[in-house]
Amino acid sequence: MSVALAPSTGAVFAQSPELRVCGDPDNLPYSNERLEGFENRIAAVVAAELGATPVYAWWPHQRGLVRNTIDAGTCDVIFGVPEGLDFVLWTKPYYRSSYVMAYRDDRGYDLPSLDAPALQQLRIGVHVNTPPEESLARRGLLDNVSTYSLFFDPRGDRDRPRKLLDDLVAGTVDVAVAWGPLAGYAAATSGAPLELVPLEDEPGVPLSFDISMGVAKGNEALKDRLETAIDRRRTEILAILEEYGVPLVPAGGGAAASPAAGVSGAADPNAEAAPEEAAQLEPPSAAAAADPGPTPGPRKLNPFTGNADMAAEGRTLYFQVGCQGCHGGGGGGGMATSVIDDAWTFGSDDDVL
Repeated sequence: MSVALAPSTGAVFAQSPELRVCGDPDNLPYSNERLEGFENRIAAVVAAELGATPVYAWWPHQRGLVRNTIDAGTCDVIFGVPEGLDFVLWTKPYYRSSYVMAYRDDRGYDLPSLDAPALQQLRIGVHVNTPPEESLARRGLLDNVSTYSLFFDPRGDRDRPRKLLDDLVAGTVDVAVAWGPLAGYAAATSGAPLELVPLEDEPGVPLSFDISMGVAKGNEALKDRLETAIDRRRTEILAILEEYGVPLVPAGGGAAASPAAGVSGAADPNAEAAPEEAAQLEPPSAAAAADPGPTPGPRKLNPFTGNADMAAEGRTLYFQVGCQGCHGGGGGGGMATSVIDDAWTFGSDDDVL
């Protein structure tokens, strides 16, 4: 049974409660089984404030995390939760960070922001389906972009999230756009002269986020105790974050989407036509008014039908952005829904749609 602070069953801690932490076993700088991550360190500080011993239920912080940990009753608190995550009850934030643009300071680049003209000629790496990918797309930079996955098989060493920063250090990419704590840890530990430029929020694209602790919905008692611990140990918590190189930004005014949220900006299919557009619609003919017949369904017209150039560009963008990871290699669906039977794909013709 999942409880807020569970009594220990071990002989050594017979009289001591436990703080059951849902920990990632192998994902530095956040957490690992050797307790070397900054979330491990913060968990120890919080548990001490509660008079408890931190004990871990290990599960990779990837898809299915909440379902296989808190919902399954194996642990009670997840550290590093974006404020606003629907699956849990979140505490007040214990830090706020942002995405950053990282590059080697010994390359002579002048990159004060994503609008720097030099980025048009540089190789850029970014984690797929993260907010800054949208920022790069808005600036027409996707032709320069290589995407990296945030998800990985913890049993192997291929394609860890850190690989993006490792490739930056090695010179495989010139610029890495990454979540601040990951980039900050690389800057602190790689030995390379990395420059980090924090990215500011853009209209429709949040790039900084409040980070909280998550508990089971309804567990207000544990939430309140954790928030008290955050307040009392804030100085120690911030010192740990700074030790790991986490770029900190001032507290925000509200919840934002998860740092791992997908690309935004899709048009609202239910939006009404603007008045000037409505005025251009032709009125129905007299014959149609007299005998309208069955009402046809809405026509899902692909505006790129027959446009080979746009079809090719759509296909390129689909794979550049990494849509196939969720929607399948041909867009027919996979982990996510099909995108070829309800909207547009690669400039396909209307019958395919």
